[in-house]
Amino acid sequence: IMVGKIRKMDGAGAKDIGGILSGARKNFESAMDDDLNIPKALAVAEEFIGKCARLPLSKNESGKVLALLKKFDSVLACLPL
Repeated sequence: IMVGKIRKMDGAGAKDIGGILSGARKNFESAMDDDLNIPKALAVAEEFIGKCARLPLSKNESGKVLALLKKFDSVLACLPL
């Protein structure tokens, strides 16, 4: 449901989306480097989705969020994309 909301966003833009994207990427990679800690990686993805769903993302920003989620899903293969 939240991924669908992100996909449809066309807001004014979020002030710190760059930091949120890089933080989520870093945390996900850290989980993978931690002996493929899938539960931690899923928690990172879930927190990232929830955080982004509450922001006024522009169309361009929502595309960047979805691109990162697709990268996460290329490893997890369980996100509702």
